[in-house]
Amino acid sequence: MPTTPKDIFQRIGLQIKGQVKWDTSIPLDKCGLYVIALTDVQDKMVCHNLPQFNNSAFDNWLSTVRAGDKQILVDNLTANSQQIKNRLSKFWLSDETIVYIGKAGPTNSRTLRKRVDEYYATKLGCDKKHAGGHWLNVLQNVNQLTVFYCDYVDNDIEEKEEEMMSYFIENVSASTKENLFDKVNCFPFANKEIHRHSLKSKIKKKHGLNNQTVYCGRQWKKNGL
Repeated sequence: MPTTPKDIFQRIGLQIKGQVKWDTSIPLDKCGLYVIALTDVQDKMVCHNLPQFNNSAFDNWLSTVRAGDKQILVDNLTANSQQIKNRLSKFWLSDETIVYIGKAGPTNSRTLRKRVDEYYATKLGCDKKHAGGHWLNVLQNVNQLTVFYCDYVDNDIEEKEEEMMSYFIENVSASTKENLFDKVNCFPFANKEIHRHSLKSKIKKKHGLNNQTVYCGRQWKKNGL
């Protein structure tokens, strides 16, 4: 059964404390957990059969990587915008509303406000500050996304994030799973990997994309920031 933001926080014994639209700072200087979703109602499913891609975002992504003397590869072959788009579309979960699960912590300096602001600001194609979920930046409707959050200051925040991810994966429908490129690691669209704290390891999506990011130095922010 598809997962709502409310479902996933309740699974780990927490309640959503607030929500903001994409590109709006979270007014909370504490560690915590967050999910990004198509819906703006915590217990409502809003889904799209296909991802709504922004064509210019793909062109800008390619330009950023080329400026770092690299080429984005799909299955070890130099790829153009359409080939990257085709591959990313195979990670879209058509009956899910959650597109990213994340945490801010466990160090006190990595607050929800700071971490999510870094997410908003990171230029697509740059390896810092928050490149882990950068696929969201290829969506035409990125500014319509909603961030649901809850503060959490206990030391087991990484385990809580793992529980959230496991719950999401377990509830991906069979029909959706069948259409995914990676039918095993059924993470939300923009999560490229998960941290299995219990196993002290990472599990990565099998997506076949390489050279997605380059070092940008101090130029890691989007234009205008």
